Amino acid sequence: MRKVIIILIAVLASPLSYAVDKNEIRNTSIGDILSNFSKKTGSQMLVDPRVKAKVTAYSQNLDELSLEKLSEILALHGFTINHSGEFMVVRPQLDARSSSIPFVKKGEKYLPGEYVTDVIEVKKACASEIISPLRLLVPKYAGFVSINNANLIIVTDIYSNTIRIREIVESIDSKTKKKMKCNGPKNETLQ
Repeated sequence: MRKVIIILIAVLASPLSYAVDKNEIRNTSIGDILSNFSKKTGSQMLVDPRVKAKVTAYSQNLDELSLEKLSEILALHGFTINHSGEFMVVRPQLDARSSSIPFVKKGEKYLPGEYVTDVIEVKKACASEIISPLRLLVPKYAGFVSINNANLIIVTDIYSNTIRIREIVESIDSKTKKKMKCNGPKNETLQ
């Protein structure tokens, strides 16, 4: 009886490294997920030492994890993944906007959780008036700058959020009846 209790305590006390059900990721170290993905795909990864989290993803087999889903898992935990030369770099989102990240180009594909910079042209409304309310809709790590003389908004955030911001700006712009006279050359930065 004593032996059974000791074994039971040892089993219950040991941390779960991989899923009990092979179709789920449960309480798995994000480092283990990145290592497994790197081995599976042959990708070279540089991982910031601050990238630490436990991940649970139901109906997701660790061996079938795609790069798109990996980027979403990382984004959910406050991290991002970007290509940098031969490497895939994983870092906290807070540090990403001051790093070498992709500039969104029409026709290019980006990962949903990939940190990017996009430039949004505002045709009728004033860029400086749009970015203040938008600030409430994005996380604190995102960056916005309005360039008044060109009536542009520069946004740095994860790709899925930049798409949403672009759609909101285009919606506001399309509902603006006539071209507004915008005050230049003052530029506004929100961080």
